[in-house]
Amino acid sequence: MTVGREELTGALLARLARRSPAFQHSVWDAVDLLVAGAGPETIFFGNGNPAPERVPYEAMQRASQRTWEQIGELPKRIEYGEPEGLPELRDMIAERMRARGVTATRDDILPTTGSQQAIDFLARLMLNPGDAVVVEGPTYLGALQVFDAYEVEYIVAPVDDRGLDVDRLRAMLDARTVMPKLIYTIPTFQNPTGVTMPLERRKALVELAREREILIVEDDPYCDLWFDELPPPALRSLDDNVAYCGTFSKTIAPSIRSGWVVAPTGFQKMLAIMKEVADINHDKVMMRTVLNAVPDFLDEHLVGSRELYRVRRDAMLAGLERHMPAGTSWSQPAGGFFVWVTLPEGLNAIELLPFAVERFGVAYLAGEWFYPGFSWPEASRTLRLSYSKHPEARIEEGMRRLGAAISAALETR
Repeated sequence: MTVGREELTGALLARLARRSPAFQHSVWDAVDLLVAGAGPETIFFGNGNPAPERVPYEAMQRASQRTWEQIGELPKRIEYGEPEGLPELRDMIAERMRARGVTATRDDILPTTGSQQAIDFLARLMLNPGDAVVVEGPTYLGALQVFDAYEVEYIVAPVDDRGLDVDRLRAMLDARTVMPKLIYTIPTFQNPTGVTMPLERRKALVELAREREILIVEDDPYCDLWFDELPPPALRSLDDNVAYCGTFSKTIAPSIRSGWVVAPTGFQKMLAIMKEVADINHDKVMMRTVLNAVPDFLDEHLVGSRELYRVRRDAMLAGLERHMPAGTSWSQPAGGFFVWVTLPEGLNAIELLPFAVERFGVAYLAGEWFYPGFSWPEASRTLRLSYSKHPEARIEEGMRRLGAAISAALETR
């Protein structure tokens, strides 16, 4: 990765803020360049985007047209305002949150520019340089980019096949005199591993956070994309000492930048002021478009999305079973977009990547990049695969290529 500061002069570099090294090109930018250079036939399993065929273009078109008609009827709707967000949208989100077991009103909810902005606002509200934050190991890259900017100390809690290991985290906290400010977790169809935290472990995590007076930030972008059964209730349903971050990015489209946070009591007004500082006001057009669209189509739309992603998940798991050499293992996601793969002993996923791209035409994201500092030697054998965007035949071919790359790398050790 390059930092993106190469063109600055020495004088300008000297004037940058201490946090400026946090603002560097992301690892997926670097992989995108690698894949683009290899040609269009390369199969890239790195993106965590919805399938293009599951983006509801026509429904959003109709909703957008209705929105502009409403604006024409009352032009004030296009002016600045609504720092806390469209009340009717907040009511609709509160109603949808009941399916996650969460009781909330509009006064608990702030719409945000995707859940990424919600994570950033919570970090800005809570964190001073040097404060400690618990993150899962591995975790979402975008959250690490946020926390890096606030110059935090990381406590990396390991993830197993049942999500964040609460017993291990408790032991880590017992060894500290100063508690972290936040616990950031993705308990449902976790990014990048795909695993889900069971209810008993969720209760244990909430209890631990309550004991140590730590705020939990629950990131829940994939909860509606379950395959065989509903996931456990949200952490927020177990305790109000949880800031719940939701989004329509995975169920409608990332580009609409429409998310929300269900905040602990007293937070919402401070977060609304942050929104005003950051954006002046919300995107009033998109808020109304989402409000016009979601009640009409989303639940029915999700049925088709779950079926598509379930078929693609099955295709990837079957392809891994057919083509991976001995010593390779992988997660068994019950929803979401991702499978987490562990390579055989002696291989390194970062070192394997250019070989896999150039010789076999297949790419992924290395597991070390999902840890603070984008480097974690203990995870050197791991990688993330996303099945959401590719049809089954392409997934099968991609697994064949990846298996061949791993086998070839084993032969040359």
